Amino acid sequence: MKERRHTPLRLLLILPFALQTMGVVGVVGYFSFRNGQAAVQKMTSQLQEAATDQVEQRLDAFFSQPTAAVEANAAAVMLGQLRLEDDQVLRQYLLKQLNIFPHVDGLYWGDETGRFLCICGSPTGEPVEKVVTQSPWRSIYEIDGEGDRQTLLSEDTYDPRQRPWYQSTEQYQALNWSGIYRFTDGSLGITASAPIFDRLNSGEQLMGVAGADLRLEHISKFIREIATTISPNSQVFIVERSGLLVATSLDESVVVEEEGDSSSVNPAQKKTRKSAIAHPQMRGTAQAIQNQLGDFEQIQQAERFSYRGQAPEQTVSQVSESDTAANVSSNTASPNTASANATKNWGDPHNQRQFVQVLPYQDALGLDWLIVVAVPEADFMGDIRANVRATIQLCILALGGSILLSMVIAHVLAAPIHRISQAAHAISSGDLQQTVGGGHTQEVELLARSFNTMVLSLRHSFTALEDANSTLEERVLERTAALEKETDKADRLLLNILPRKIAEQLKQQQQPIAQSFESVSILFADIVGFTPLSSQNSATYVVDLLNQLFCQFDDLVELHQLEKIKTIGDAYMVAAGLPEERGDHGDAIASLALDMLWVFQQFAEQSHLDLDIRIGINSGSAVGGVIGHKKFIYDLWGDAVNVAARMESSSEPNRIQMSAATKIQLHKHRLEKRGEILVKGKGKMTTYWLLGEDGTWPGSKLQERSKLQQRSEFATSSLSRRQSLV
Repeated sequence: MKERRHTPLRLLLILPFALQTMGVVGVVGYFSFRNGQAAVQKMTSQLQEAATDQVEQRLDAFFSQPTAAVEANAAAVMLGQLRLEDDQVLRQYLLKQLNIFPHVDGLYWGDETGRFLCICGSPTGEPVEKVVTQSPWRSIYEIDGEGDRQTLLSEDTYDPRQRPWYQSTEQYQALNWSGIYRFTDGSLGITASAPIFDRLNSGEQLMGVAGADLRLEHISKFIREIATTISPNSQVFIVERSGLLVATSLDESVVVEEEGDSSSVNPAQKKTRKSAIAHPQMRGTAQAIQNQLGDFEQIQQAERFSYRGQAPEQTVSQVSESDTAANVSSNTASPNTASANATKNWGDPHNQRQFVQVLPYQDALGLDWLIVVAVPEADFMGDIRANVRATIQLCILALGGSILLSMVIAHVLAAPIHRISQAAHAISSGDLQQTVGGGHTQEVELLARSFNTMVLSLRHSFTALEDANSTLEERVLERTAALEKETDKADRLLLNILPRKIAEQLKQQQQPIAQSFESVSILFADIVGFTPLSSQNSATYVVDLLNQLFCQFDDLVELHQLEKIKTIGDAYMVAAGLPEERGDHGDAIASLALDMLWVFQQFAEQSHLDLDIRIGINSGSAVGGVIGHKKFIYDLWGDAVNVAARMESSSEPNRIQMSAATKIQLHKHRLEKRGEILVKGKGKMTTYWLLGEDGTWPGSKLQERSKLQQRSEFATSSLSRRQSLV
């Protein structure tokens, strides 16, 4: 009959605590996250409403100035208060109005004969007068603060009757807004214009038109200020019902320039206005509006929705702005072009939830635009995600504490019972050397005392002998195992400090170990700029940085089968040709130097550290050995070692300098003569720059370097994480 398996008492005591803690903390964390999302959505809605109200109020205030100006000008002319024939008075009048209305870019009038007078600002900040006295010739003058002409700036041709503002007023015969069109200076804007009727002919004959210009860039400026008050990546833009951009909070113009027709007489740049769908930064939002609400023309009231970004369609629409009208043209852009244009993280809505509010903006003069405010959820979810992470951490701590507490309780309750059970089993097998403790509970203590009393009479007869034998054997085994373990540990530690050959000699004899080598090559490497880095960072960070770099150097030394001697601070010392002699020690140490330079440059670049390395190499005789009897290391002495150190200290950053003695040892490397330099203690010496191996640098060990590069990248990523913590 198969024995039935029973559940351990420890598991029954631990598992309920752990499950209960995980369940409670998990539910609390989930509802905390959901409540945070709801709070973000509510707050975003309030911010969007406030932003759209601000934009609407600013637009009302913005547009009230040009309409008020042109109404006043037209009324003044028709009432006889202002005579269009008096250019001096008219200039002064328009100049004062221009100072009163700061949002107006230019004030002017034109008549049916082609005459025209405009007072507007200029890039220099001084006002200018644009006047057509004999159509179509226009003169542009700089004027002073009193309205007097100063300097003739330029002359060109201009017919006000062909401009959009004049033609729209002829059509409506009332105060109106023109469509968005290109001004003569190339910028896009909109004009408020009013008719001037001939009062001598019952006010029915159109005598001229008064106008006031407003550039779109002013609207973009103030909605950009409003967008920054919502969140870092919020986006506000205004579009016409056709989908063409009017203004945007992005630091980009709503217009682009395209090459004109090369066959024309003047192949100038042609201004085009982007549509919201064509603009890479707002393409996702515009497409979501069309998907959720239909065409822009169908939106008649404030709408609010959210969407999760998806890859936008690669369709680009642009509008060419001519002097008379806006012509819509569509074309298909390649995916590469669309990807290149998406230069801002906000414009790429992948995997981001966006809250969008659309508000129609209309006025009595025919403006019909849409105000769009889009806010990414990620701008407000940072703190919530941090709270969730904190909740998870608290969950882990609570779970650990619960498990620890349950383990303590399980140990208090189950351990004595388990000991009694084991002792009873041992006694049934003939082992009478059993005593058990009672534990921390009264019931278990009584049981243990009864058990010990029962076995006491059986144990007295041979306790002494068996105890002695058992104790002796256990101690011998324990000490033998401990001795073997410590011996193995000492051997491993010794091999990490000394070469294997030297370590074997050291174990066999007590006197100092020293050996002379006739021909070896020594390399010194030192990190340039490491001292300032050490003073600016913690000791833990500095040690971790050196450890990662020197571990890669250690791998290179092992790869080239050379001998690392020691590290001194941020200096690294390697020798070739000892303790086992080798004939190619010069080429071997040169290949190592090239690999160390390559690995260091990769490490510095991937770690974003402004560090360099100097490497120096010398060849000659040296004495290597171990001295002293405490904290010994394997070291080198001799003039060749000193010269190698001088080669490193006199080298240049990211270069490898070697002496003439090492040059003689090379057979497969390319060098460049540096010339004579003054070496401390040696006088003038001729040195060389190591350029690389013959053939393709960095040598023949490409596969091994690839592994080192992978390890360097992993170490660099680990260092970056530690930097963020430091």
